[in-house]
Amino acid sequence: SFHTNKCVETERRALLKFRDAINLNREFISSWKGEDCCKWEGISCNNFTHHVIGLNLEPLNYTKELRGKLDSSICELKHLTSLNLYRNNLEGKIPKCIGSLDKLIELNLGYNYFDGVIPPSLGNLSNLQTLDLSENYYGMSANDLEWLSHLSNLRYLDLSYVNLTLAVDWLSSISKIPSLSELHLYVCGLHQVNPKSIPLLNTSISLKSVDLSDNELQSSILKSFRNMSQLQELYLNFNQLSGKLSDNIQQLCTTKSLGP
Repeated sequence: SFHTNKCVETERRALLKFRDAINLNREFISSWKGEDCCKWEGISCNNFTHHVIGLNLEPLNYTKELRGKLDSSICELKHLTSLNLYRNNLEGKIPKCIGSLDKLIELNLGYNYFDGVIPPSLGNLSNLQTLDLSENYYGMSANDLEWLSHLSNLRYLDLSYVNLTLAVDWLSSISKIPSLSELHLYVCGLHQVNPKSIPLLNTSISLKSVDLSDNELQSSILKSFRNMSQLQELYLNFNQLSGKLSDNIQQLCTTKSLGP
């Protein structure tokens, strides 16, 4: 059969739909012309199949920030391994269908203006290693984090500024992610963990860096870090810690950095 060296037509059309949902600073993607979308700015393709595998539209400076909505046409890019829209001005809800992009390794939608509930369908992204939904200025929320426990390859998680006041299962869900190395959950309104439930947790021993700053957590939270032999950084600034901490953190003596 005749083989072409340009991008797949259905994917090119999907990218144009995505572009049309952007209503400000489209200059950044004004190069999106012509038949070969693999040559467009911010797009990377597989050299053999010519499927779009990467969409990196993190602006180099503020004049290139995109404003508009994230169109669900993005979900037609079935071969995406990386979707990076970090530090733009995108708004509205995250399309549920992103959970169908099962080849994704990196999903970065941080520093935007997304709102609404995080779609639990993201739990279907079994190959995901990096998930950043941070700094959407408290417009996003999650009622529970059970879906996180399905991300068995996740290494980096940042949900800072996501409203997690209803997610009472936050610690138990995160403790079920076996590969997690770095965790950022600052300013999330985290629910205080019942001290009696902490010994039952299968706490992720792979964690190296944890930031739970500004959450009104109490000293009992420290018990959940006792078995984390890999832990190097623990930030608990602006919480409700009180009493003698030495009893709780004596087993964290290898921790290199303990936030005040």
